[in-house]
Amino acid sequence: MLALLIAGCAGTGEMRKTASTEDTQVVTPNPPSDEVMDYAISGSVFESAGEYRLALHEYKRGLMRDSTQVELYHAVAEMATQLGRIDEARTTLEKGARITNAPTILTHLGELQLDEQLFEDAVVTFEELMQIQPDEATTLQHLAVAYERTGKTEKAAETYDRLLELPEVDPVPILMRKVSLLSSLDRLDEAVEVYQQLQTHRPEEDRIPFFIGGLYLDMGDTTRAVESIAAAATMRPVEPRYWDMWIRLEVIRGNEDRAITLADSGLSYNPVSAPLHALAASVYMLKDQEVKAESALKRAIQLDPEDSQNFLNLGFLYHEQGRFSEAEDLYEDALKLSPGDAQILNNFAYLLAEQGTDLDRALELSEDALSLEPENASFLDTKGWIYYQKGQYDEAITYLERAAGINPEHYEILEHLGDVYAAMGNAEKAREMWQRAIDAGGDEVALTRKLEE
Repeated sequence: MLALLIAGCAGTGEMRKTASTEDTQVVTPNPPSDEVMDYAISGSVFESAGEYRLALHEYKRGLMRDSTQVELYHAVAEMATQLGRIDEARTTLEKGARITNAPTILTHLGELQLDEQLFEDAVVTFEELMQIQPDEATTLQHLAVAYERTGKTEKAAETYDRLLELPEVDPVPILMRKVSLLSSLDRLDEAVEVYQQLQTHRPEEDRIPFFIGGLYLDMGDTTRAVESIAAAATMRPVEPRYWDMWIRLEVIRGNEDRAITLADSGLSYNPVSAPLHALAASVYMLKDQEVKAESALKRAIQLDPEDSQNFLNLGFLYHEQGRFSEAEDLYEDALKLSPGDAQILNNFAYLLAEQGTDLDRALELSEDALSLEPENASFLDTKGWIYYQKGQYDEAITYLERAAGINPEHYEILEHLGDVYAAMGNAEKAREMWQRAIDAGGDEVALTRKLEE
């Protein structure tokens, strides 16, 4: 601090002498007197020793002797900040700004206001500073941030444009801020253009085409989104998230075979990415490639044994294959990892219901799932099916009809309703439900057999 004080008070030209204003007069600092220097030196010694309270006292005594010393305002504000006396630091800088009009004090004040989230005050401070140094990069950057935080997004964008005109400014971080701002304004076409400018400065940066792809996706242009994300994955194939997005987009576009090819390629570059193995398994299951799906899920579990979703998904696969004992073990493992996961609770309950074993526990698991998602049609169906297995048909009808009311085109719910009506002797209603289940895409062979019986 001593070196700064001597430099700052020796006539560096940082102050401007101006005419008197309404209540302040800007003055040029005097060379520090011996007495002021003594206080500055004493404060610096205390500061170096970590005695901030004593340092603050000495710096303030120096300012009392000479209120034009810029570095003493900084020193007082720094010590007050260190002591958590933020209001005092701000008041000191505001006084220094009135007396000296020094750019460094205004900058210090504005930065403090930003730190304290006094964004409206920061706008005023940095706009005032702009009158003194209109093309100073740091001031423009701070002002742009203050504009953003106060919702003056158009002014922020204009300020970033001014920054980009300065030859000494690195355009990359400014362009990154601008593209984020344009995205928040939903000016996505302009945001893409800014990203393309970034590419000219950083052609080797693989994240740029990835972000461009995200913007195209927000714009609903999946074709160009795929092109951009594919470019990112080609530039850096060892980044799993690029493959993740590319694969998902191909599934969205209905290109399931292409998604499988990409899953295979992505895993060849990222063999230890558990999330990518899990995603690949989901894609394999779309095309009934159950062996590959099982292998991918086992690998995902091996790589990340704390992710309950992988246990749940492998349990679901075994459940569908009729491998109930293995599925039950996996659901148990998933439940231990995530005891409050509604989907795990429901799937486990449904598995037990299908087996017709431990129905009391199945009902308990189902009720836990419904307590988390009481209007979930699948969960209501599970509870109704448990009651069916228990022979409590009135309760079963209650829950299954609620489920059908929420999702009237779910063929499994409709089939279950038909089964309950049949058990209750209502053949006409049962046939109606089974026919609706066929129309909704249920197993026509099995349902037709029920209709004919």
